[in-house]
Amino acid sequence: MRAVSAPFGPHTEAQWRFLTETFLRKDAEGKWRPHYDPRIADEYKRTLPAQDIDLWYLYDAIRCPTMALRGAQSDLLSRETAQAMGHRGPKAKVVEIAGVGHAPTLLNPDQIAVVRDFLHGEAA
Repeated sequence: MRAVSAPFGPHTEAQWRFLTETFLRKDAEGKWRPHYDPRIADEYKRTLPAQDIDLWYLYDAIRCPTMALRGAQSDLLSRETAQAMGHRGPKAKVVEIAGVGHAPTLLNPDQIAVVRDFLHGEAA
């Protein structure tokens, strides 16, 4: 689990245990299996290089406050795209989280604070 989830950033022992218990389940044979489709990105990886999908028209139509969380080492959401999200459409508050790949787990207090502060400041 640690090898596969290393891009999620540094975690305490308790956080690693939580991630493991969240992402894995024992099957009927007692073997640990992912609790999601591990091939979820296969189609994306197969088709994206051949065709780019333009969804900006949908993003530009959003009318509520938004925030984009980007792991600084993301291999999916580029810094340029995140910056564009901050300048167009709903003009998302863009927050880049250092030391993290694509998906921050939001288990660390500083990551939780970013979301909490956004929700309290923007939604109030």
